[in-house]
Amino acid sequence: MISGRWSRLLVARVASLSRSAMFASLSFAALAPAPSRAEPAAPPARLSHDAEPRAETVQLTLDPVKADYTGQATITLEVKEPTSTLRFHARALTIDSAMLRRAAGAGAIAVRSIVPLPPDQAQVTFAAPLPPGTYTLTLHFHNHYNTRAISLYKVVTGGRSYLFTQFEDTEAREAFPCWDEPEFKIPWQLTLTVPDGDLAVSNTPIERDDREGAMRRVTFARTRPLPSYLIAVAVGAFETVPITGMHMPGRVITVKGASAMAAEAVHMTPGIIASLERYFGRPYPYDKLDLIAAPEFLYGAMENAGAVVFADRRLLINPRSVSPEQRQQLAGVIAHELAHMWFGDLVTMKWWDDLWLNESFASWMATKVMDDVYPENKNGVTSLYGTERALTTDSRASTRAMREKVTGATNLGQTANELTYNKGEAVLTMFEGWLGAEKFRAGVLEYLKAHEWGNAEGSDLWRALGHVSGDDIEGAMASFLDQPGVPIVSVEPAGGSRVRISQRRFLTSGDPLVEASRWRIPVILRYPTPGSSRTLRVWLTSRDTVVDVGAGAPPRWIEPNADASGYYRWHVPQTMLDPLVAARSLFTPRERIDLITNSTALLRADQLFADRYLSLFAQLADDPSPEVTRQAVESIGSLRVAFETPKTASAFASYLRVSFESALERFGLEPGPTEPVGISLMRPSLLRLLGDAGNDTRVVAYAETLSASYRRDPASVPASLVETGLLMGAMRGNRAMFDDYRHRFETTTVPNERPMYLAGLGSFRDPALRKAALEYALQGPLRPQETLMIPGAMGVSVAGAEFRGGGAYPDEIAQWMMDHFSALSAKMPPNFANRILALAAGCSETRAHTLRDFCEDPARKRVGLDVTARRLADAIDECAKLHEREGARIERWLYSQAAEP
Repeated sequence: MISGRWSRLLVARVASLSRSAMFASLSFAALAPAPSRAEPAAPPARLSHDAEPRAETVQLTLDPVKADYTGQATITLEVKEPTSTLRFHARALTIDSAMLRRAAGAGAIAVRSIVPLPPDQAQVTFAAPLPPGTYTLTLHFHNHYNTRAISLYKVVTGGRSYLFTQFEDTEAREAFPCWDEPEFKIPWQLTLTVPDGDLAVSNTPIERDDREGAMRRVTFARTRPLPSYLIAVAVGAFETVPITGMHMPGRVITVKGASAMAAEAVHMTPGIIASLERYFGRPYPYDKLDLIAAPEFLYGAMENAGAVVFADRRLLINPRSVSPEQRQQLAGVIAHELAHMWFGDLVTMKWWDDLWLNESFASWMATKVMDDVYPENKNGVTSLYGTERALTTDSRASTRAMREKVTGATNLGQTANELTYNKGEAVLTMFEGWLGAEKFRAGVLEYLKAHEWGNAEGSDLWRALGHVSGDDIEGAMASFLDQPGVPIVSVEPAGGSRVRISQRRFLTSGDPLVEASRWRIPVILRYPTPGSSRTLRVWLTSRDTVVDVGAGAPPRWIEPNADASGYYRWHVPQTMLDPLVAARSLFTPRERIDLITNSTALLRADQLFADRYLSLFAQLADDPSPEVTRQAVESIGSLRVAFETPKTASAFASYLRVSFESALERFGLEPGPTEPVGISLMRPSLLRLLGDAGNDTRVVAYAETLSASYRRDPASVPASLVETGLLMGAMRGNRAMFDDYRHRFETTTVPNERPMYLAGLGSFRDPALRKAALEYALQGPLRPQETLMIPGAMGVSVAGAEFRGGGAYPDEIAQWMMDHFSALSAKMPPNFANRILALAAGCSETRAHTLRDFCEDPARKRVGLDVTARRLADAIDECAKLHEREGARIERWLYSQAAEP
């Protein structure tokens, strides 16, 4: 899956119960009790293994026009220990009857009762214990379609109704009764009865298609073993576009009228599949491949085996306006999801503890595939952007271990974040670099062969890597996975050609002196030799060690993280830092990016003064590589909140214009006809920084021209600058322009235009229009995943903002979020409150106290909200302390550099 995951937790109640020897009736209603009401005792978080499913057949009667559906689930069970009960998952649905039979053909076994186990389980009790053996449990049920883009949900678009599914992590249990845990990996067979004019899609090819009056009964082939969260269903008046050039059939599936935007996905997919097959040394594991574009989808995409569902804005591209960024993102999301076909689907984690392995490996593999198929995108370099976001999170006291025990109700909104994706990818990259690409690949292939069509744990992969390499990979990986945080590696002279290398935990919030963490770190040093440079590999397993670099004399500089391959921060003495910066032209783009991000981290951690940082940054930002420039833009932009105040705003804007003057001159305001992809990908970020924080009126005026031109004729604007034009071009806009944006949002049929126009509505600076935009966010025809796009776009420095270290987090947005928290929560699936809370970000103690008081109100208790609040509080604390500590120094330095105070 791309992006975070969020679990659903609903409280169940019994609506009706009719007991007999043959069946029981049970209703699970999605009703949330008042906070004061005593809730029933929750069942154990995990299902018992006394009885395990061996296969499941699901029959559903689905009419997208209606509000509800009916179904039958038939589950083949192996009872391993004598038991009088069977416990399974079922939520928010009504079980109309239950029947159990011995597989040997004996009569039905009396059902004494079936009762709910809130929040999402049911228990069938029998008159006498069931002896070990094979049984068939048949459950008839009915339910309403979900309307908030999870489970089996309904979407109305273009005057037509469609059905889609999103089952990860705990949503299959709302669609039909099942053993809804990844370890229960079984064959499935789905039969869908649908209106005759609709197309039905699932994980496998159609085995039989029979007309039944105005309906069709479509039976799909039996699947290979799959967990319930990877089952997929889609029903509607779809259009399809074939994908040719693969050894299995493939299609892109879209809603009516959208198939013309599938061309890029059709073109890219065969090459990505071929690259994956080369790496894994085996064919794509399933019988067909459907890429399904869903107009309402909470995430980027979901790796259902053979039937991958994408947010339409991620899969479909308007052929009249295809930007390099859209192509790169499309190729990346397809590569990520298709990597899951082997890593996640063919071999599946046993439990959510190892979710990080699924996603980290898919992200790592997607980068490898992109460098193979689209080397011009330089994903091996730009993957460091994601690594930096992970390092930033991991440097705060509220971070978590990547692999931690999941015991209660799963809330993957807490665990599926930049650590799950980006830290994991960085750690895998680090150990691949240490072992070598071929040894690493051999270990991966050994792991897949040993566990194909089954389940595995992260330790199984480490053992395979250790087996082929002879190294203690499991112990080293565990040090990065089983404890929170990130190390900082310090390198300092130790006499002659020797250097001392030491480690400790790196923190930007919290006290690093109280941390006793220890890592097994594969460190690669790079240092100069006459006419060249040399690398030295060191296992840093103790608190410190002394090594001889063999240079005969102390080297002028040492790069402590050669090619930025290690997941750690680093520090060198000032006497080494200046020569290191001076020698940066000898470094790879990854190393130059690492210089920028590492310096920024040291500033946040009070290990580098702000005036020194600003001086260094001005040198590092002037780089010939657009990939390095893009990171420079992101790094200084992340510090804007702490650096900019009403008193320093003008001087800081001048500093930004001067720092990036050569970049703007080198790369140009407008795209060139044959420029490298990296420049096209970087330019929008540069223009937004200069136009907004840099107050560059030339850039703002250019953006306004782009906005007007695009709305007259989309083909007249370079595709890479459309979003920049629509957002920045709205800043000085009037009411007529605001109304035009709103109308275009409501009428566009191009999926990726919807988020652009919504973000544009949030970019107007006029106070009355900002108020109107926030009202529209609550009352307009927005889809669940679009709810926060308008207020999220308002996170920029504006009049009325909390300027004391908080310019990018206006008070009005935080207050609006708190005033409308319940209304916003109601528009999105449960547990998405975590995302809403981000609107309260800031950079002052006042904001931190307000946030804490808000979250402590029992009326706002949500699963995972406390975790999100702690992370947000750490970020606020880090920013506030940086501003308080360095504010005066920043002010003095900026004034000393300005032509006029």
